[in-house]
Amino acid sequence: MGKASLFRIPVLGRIFSVLGGFPVERDGTDRKAVRDAMAMLRDGEILLVYPEGTRQHGDEIAPLQPGAAYLSLRTGAPIVPVGIAGSEEILRGHGGRLPRLGRVAIVVGPALYPPPLPSGVVPRAEVEALTARLASALQEVFDAARARRDGRGRAART
Repeated sequence: MGKASLFRIPVLGRIFSVLGGFPVERDGTDRKAVRDAMAMLRDGEILLVYPEGTRQHGDEIAPLQPGAAYLSLRTGAPIVPVGIAGSEEILRGHGGRLPRLGRVAIVVGPALYPPPLPSGVVPRAEVEALTARLASALQEVFDAARARRDGRGRAART
């Protein structure tokens, strides 16, 4: 899933589409994107979601959007938190046209499994609870990725 504006860039949009990506209109609820995402998850496919809704900057993860938790609760699919440290430095503007080289570290955490729901209705309280669990897990893997990237000891594999 990616913001729709990226799919409007001719070459980039084509690359994302060929790789199986699909656009999401971030203003309001994009029902087609939600249906497509749920179909992928129910078919056992992997879905990449950016739960913050944008790139991360700084040491703390930003407040999460509820979409990842909602999709997990609706489909029963687990969420695998991934922390990426260092990408903000290579992508942030630095006066040149090309990204600069730098160290990037990625840490993958243990899967978060949604609780079973008695019906197809997803209670807001369950979405909020799973979103809070995800926020905590993301901060943990992001901190571990930063430590690994910065050479502050080898972060434990999670």
